[in-house]
Amino acid sequence: CPRRWPGRGASSKSGGGSSSPGKRRMIFVCDNGSATLKAGFSDEASSPRVYPNCTARLDRQLRVLVADEIATIRNQSQLTYARPFERGQLTNAGCESEVWEHVFAKEDVDPSETALLVTEPQMTPPTIASAMEELIFEEFQFRAACRLPAPRLAAVAAAVESCVVVDLGASCTTVTPTHRGDALVGSCRRHLIGGKALTGYLRELVSYRQFHMMDETALLEDVKRKVSFVSQDFDADLGLCAENRGNPLRTDYELPEYNSAAPLESRIMEDYADNVLRVESERFAVPEILFSPQDVGLRDHAGLTDLVADAILTCDPILHEPLASNVVLCGGGAHLAGLQARLHLELRQTLPAHLAVDVRTLEDPIFAAFRGAAIAASAVTPSEFLASYCTTKESWLEHGHR
Repeated sequence: CPRRWPGRGASSKSGGGSSSPGKRRMIFVCDNGSATLKAGFSDEASSPRVYPNCTARLDRQLRVLVADEIATIRNQSQLTYARPFERGQLTNAGCESEVWEHVFAKEDVDPSETALLVTEPQMTPPTIASAMEELIFEEFQFRAACRLPAPRLAAVAAAVESCVVVDLGASCTTVTPTHRGDALVGSCRRHLIGGKALTGYLRELVSYRQFHMMDETALLEDVKRKVSFVSQDFDADLGLCAENRGNPLRTDYELPEYNSAAPLESRIMEDYADNVLRVESERFAVPEILFSPQDVGLRDHAGLTDLVADAILTCDPILHEPLASNVVLCGGGAHLAGLQARLHLELRQTLPAHLAVDVRTLEDPIFAAFRGAAIAASAVTPSEFLASYCTTKESWLEHGHR
């Protein structure tokens, strides 16, 4: 049955609502990532709100925590998570429905007066796209909707005619060459290693070498984000860690005390003390699997450099130069220190010498797709956007998924 939205009538009468629908009330942008959901109206490109794209349940309790409600639990090892995305594709529409309901209520979205611009992975299978549209039109009753691949929108944010978008997401990494706003589908590449795989590998290393932390996924996600870096010379850095004298790469990470009344603040320490996690070679060995998936047994998977090079060289030769000179990094993994320099170094060694190579990280890479969506929605008037790019609810009910 159609979902009801309590309190919508009151809010729509008090300015900016359905009585005088402007651009702000007409197009709502939802960058539907595997780890986080970035949401806001199309005129809010500089200030989207970020929500965890998951639900969680405390052990032996029935209450379900949705999206940002999870942050109210200090010791998150007690939680069992449910995520709508696996390996970059929507696999749990029920979980996504709970997250969307929470987000749309907090953002004061009235579906009957709003068009939804939602991102999706490149080359989404038709069955998954159909399930997404059922969620949009049947369950939430949106007036209209537009689905666009996130890499294409990141290319819009990059503001270049041709580029290779390397999206380092939570559940996979994708390489998408684009030209004049369109993805060159035959040259798109996909890497099964994403942020969750890196966190899982760190969890196994730490649990084997120091403490049992197999239930501390959220904590180790924080460790990975704060101390990991991509090595420019893996063997040399590994040699530094093997030396008996002081290891310059060692970092000590203070573990939180959940029984303390003080706010949870995990931080990097200068001196070793009790209740800390010592991180040495793990700092760079974990991100290394992006470039050498064979290290974790994925022998039939190419590394990131080979994927990007192959994506460029399988395009039309006339595009090789502009693509090689515009490799852009986005997604949560783009924050890894040293990633841009390492990818540039290896691409320079892999691609033909006559091609100029340039790799850059987009500003606020996590929000690249959201910014591109906001730019695309603002490039024309709301009525033109609805007529040219959106599928209306009436059209979908009559024709279904197309």
